[in-house]
Amino acid sequence: MKVSLDRRAELALDRQDVQVERTGKDQRDAGFVHSEAVKEYLMQREGVHESAIAIKTSETDDIEGFDLLAEGCPVEWIITKAAL
Repeated sequence: MKVSLDRRAELALDRQDVQVERTGKDQRDAGFVHSEAVKEYLMQREGVHESAIAIKTSETDDIEGFDLLAEGCPVEWIITKAAL
């Protein structure tokens, strides 16, 4: 289904991008914001469903295969170390 350009822009604006300081499995040091800690916070404290959260790093690419501007895309939150 094709989505109008205005609706695609609206879908992009509805998505939240979160930039973190650390992403590696062995980098969960105290004092730094880690991607997994943000994901856990969103799920446990904000009630965001896991399927609505994607991590995009050099090691993890949860957004692969998703058209982020498609109507019905489940990804609402993107966690990354570098801006998209």
